[in-house]
Amino acid sequence: MVRMERKAGVLLSALLLGVLAWTGQAAEEKKEVPKGQPIMAYPKPGEGMYYLPAPYWSLSRPEIQKELELLPEQIEKLKALSKRYWEQQQEFYKGLNWGAMSPEERTAKWKEVSEQMRQKQEELRKEVETILMPAQVANLRDIHFRQYATGYLWSPQIVEKIGLTAEQKEQLNKLRQEYQEKQMQLMRELVEKQLNVLTPDQKEKLKEEVQKTMRF
Repeated sequence: MVRMERKAGVLLSALLLGVLAWTGQAAEEKKEVPKGQPIMAYPKPGEGMYYLPAPYWSLSRPEIQKELELLPEQIEKLKALSKRYWEQQQEFYKGLNWGAMSPEERTAKWKEVSEQMRQKQEELRKEVETILMPAQVANLRDIHFRQYATGYLWSPQIVEKIGLTAEQKEQLNKLRQEYQEKQMQLMRELVEKQLNVLTPDQKEKLKEEVQKTMRF
């Protein structure tokens, strides 16, 4: 049970990071950045990559585009908006020399830039919603709800807040156990199918390589 709770905590943390994820500054080569401030380096967006604020970054996924039935002109507009947003982010940090600032100056500048980015993100969210149709926005919200709902149900605080009964908690635990067992069975089947692709000689060579990293 403890092991399951630990795994639940890891899963919940990952999902919550997805919900709360935000965009930071790309660290410039050989330059210092504000100590204690979260920094996320990111590459120049490629063709078809939507570098948009949450929750609209998922629009880059083909399966989401298909489910929302995005039109070609909508996709092109979102691409252009993504590119513009990326360029604006570069401007926010252009010419900043964090290493030359005092701790107080870094903190003040970080707050200033963060607020500017927050405002720009809000503006972009509104622009995205002018490109998408109301039904598409509602459908995307439902998709996100289903993606994150399971992770939130691992949180004791959330479970308490929504008022799950002891019976419901037991039902959830049973479903999770059944799912884990199915995963293990699928993994075993995958392993067997993969090994069946190999010749006996290849299997022996693979076994030798695996045993090099094993302690028994």
